[in-house]
This record gives sequence, C-alpha cells and structure tokens, in this order.
Amino acid sequence: NVMEKDNVQLKKAYMGLVLIYGEKHETLPLVQNVDNFEYEMTSAIKRLAADKLPQVGFLGGFGTPDLGQDLRQVTTSLSKHYQVTPVNTMAGNSLINNDIGVLCIVQPEEPLDEWTKFCVDQYIMRGGRVAWLTNKVKADPNTQQATPYNLNLDDLTRPYGFVVSNNLIQDIQASMIQVQSQQGMFTMMNMVRYPAFPEIREFNKANPIVKDFQTMSVFYPSSIDTSAAA
Repeated sequence: NVMEKDNVQLKKAYMGLVLIYGEKHETLPLVQNVDNFEYEMTSAIKRLAADKLPQVGFLGGFGTPDLGQDLRQVTTSLSKHYQVTPVNTMAGNSLINNDIGVLCIVQPEEPLDEWTKFCVDQYIMRGGRVAWLTNKVKADPNTQQATPYNLNLDDLTRPYGFVVSNNLIQDIQASMIQVQSQQGMFTMMNMVRYPAFPEIREFNKANPIVKDFQTMSVFYPSSIDTSAAA
C-alpha cells in the first residue's frame, strides 16, 4: 500500500531473488516485469546446477576486436551461460585447448601467421567448431572507397569447403540511410536505400539460431564461394 497525502494506492511490486545451491548462489535483481522472468529463472538454475560452464574462445591479436571494450556487450551476454576465454596463439608454443567448445574468429584485420592457421586446423581436426565472423573487404562509407583485407585465410578455409570472396554484395532490397542533397539554397536530408547494406527478410525456420528473426541488416557483406565443397 502506498499512501501519499490524501491518496491511497495499491501497487504490485516484484523484489529481487537469490537462488542458493550448495555454496553457489545466483542473484536476480529487482524484477520490474515478469515477461522474461521464466527465462532468467531457468537460466540461473542451469548455471547453479552445472559443474562448469562450457567455454567459448575468442581468437586474439591480428587486429581482432578487444573483448573488454569492442565486444563487451557480447561478452556480458555470453557470460550468463558460457565461460568466455581469450585464445592467444601468437606466442607460438601451444595448441588451442580442447576444452573450448567453439572458437570465434571475429574480424581480423591482419594476416594470420602459419602457426595460428596450424593451431586452428588442428583444433578443427580434433572435433572443434569455429565461427568465422570475417570480412574480406574494408569499406569506408564516408569516402565511398573499399580496399581488400589480406587475411591469409583462403588456404585454411578452402579444404573445409568455402572461401570468402574479395567482393561486395549489393541488393536493391536494402536498409535506409540518410543522404544530404543540395536543392538551390536549401540542404535537404533524404532517406534512401543503400544497396551495400542488404536487408535479409527470409530465414530458415528450421534453424534455431535464426528461426525467430524478422529482418537483419548486413553491412558491406561479401559472397561466399562454396564450389570447393563439391
């Protein structure tokens, strides 16, 4: 009950929640709505009951984004269910740990050395999984110029059936951007579709990763050559 001056109100409030399992505990802060409460609750129980969280590795170096800064939001979200582990192969003295369930290679901007490619190849051959989140072309929307990255990856990915091409995809079904134009004495801002930002609207409903997606914009994507898979 909330009493203010001459008003009396009845409000429904959800407080925080602490789950305790042995010596471990999980805290759910103030619950302001219950729309996502079941998911948060079951996720917390899953973390408590697990002996250890599965590991997700991120390859470091070679101009990849920094986990603590550039990928901080990704790291925070993944940490709810996984142990996020930096992977450093630049020392050149150890292979990738078998405990890592999936290795993420996120947008290197410098060529990978031969030792790193050997480590990745050996990791895959031992049953490891790799998420290739790479661009082959660096595009600047301000200068409208594009230059290829030399990542030294093609000989690594080709035996596994694909190569990211050194090109850019354009599609008339694209996201809107704001473009400035001069009309006489006036400067006008118009929204136009930019072909280099294709908008995906159809997804594989049988794939749990994308089945609930409605739309997704991709920026300066390249095509993927899968002819080697044949």
